[in-house]
Amino acid sequence: MNELGDLRPSQLIYTFGVGALVDLPNMSALILGLDDWDRGICTEIPEERLLGAIRRRLGPQVEKLYLPPVSFDDDSRDPTAPAIGVPVAPFPRWLRCPLCDLLAPIESGVFKLMQDRWRSDQTRYVHENCSKATGKPPTALAVRFLLACREGHLTDFPWVNYVHNGKVPCKPSRLTLREYGAAGDASDIIVKCLECGSERRMADAFDHDNFKISCSGHHPHLRRVTKDECTEDARTILLGASNSWFPLVMSAFSLPPRTEDKLGRLVEENWTHLKDIPSLEVAR
Repeated sequence: MNELGDLRPSQLIYTFGVGALVDLPNMSALILGLDDWDRGICTEIPEERLLGAIRRRLGPQVEKLYLPPVSFDDDSRDPTAPAIGVPVAPFPRWLRCPLCDLLAPIESGVFKLMQDRWRSDQTRYVHENCSKATGKPPTALAVRFLLACREGHLTDFPWVNYVHNGKVPCKPSRLTLREYGAAGDASDIIVKCLECGSERRMADAFDHDNFKISCSGHHPHLRRVTKDECTEDARTILLGASNSWFPLVMSAFSLPPRTEDKLGRLVEENWTHLKDIPSLEVAR
């Protein structure tokens, strides 16, 4: 059985590639860009045809191709050594307490990161000062609303500006996110500012006439913002939506070195008969 959080190499290509969101046991995480990967544990792919095809599509800055890092069952490996895998970051950055409904970003310091060195699947953010907690602090949940545009940019939902709906936002703003229905419909979810009392239903976020916002040009997996390069409007999407990430797959015909040498000799030996063939269909 796979451990929680394990991904097969094929999944890192077709389902959970760079920039995709992964649901971990207690949080949502984003696969970071290759600049954050430890290339020392990745195997290079010596395939010139595939590299050439990618360079024609993306540009000459692509220098090498690597396989995703793979860990094997090896008892001799130092248990204190860093885990083998791809780097991720918590995303979205806004969390909600399931007991008191407090809504705040990770950077606010309201939620505390709890890590278990031996049980990485137990890593979570908790709300230590929850007013409704009677025992252990509750695990904070990732909010399920995000913004994305057609150019592939992804960013956190603008909760503070959204709830104030054109008014000057309170500083600081204390927000709550409450669900009043059992179905989880957006019309039953209300975000509220505790400072000024402003509130707004999340159903408006999916109405482009009531909620229109320019894309911020955010690439969170690359830690980069290119606002001036995007002219698209951002749209509200749900966390885990099937249309939030698509792979761009390219393939190449691979010939092992020995086969390629043998094929070259055969072509050279029979070139007298092959040079006048007008098309591939005739050769067949």
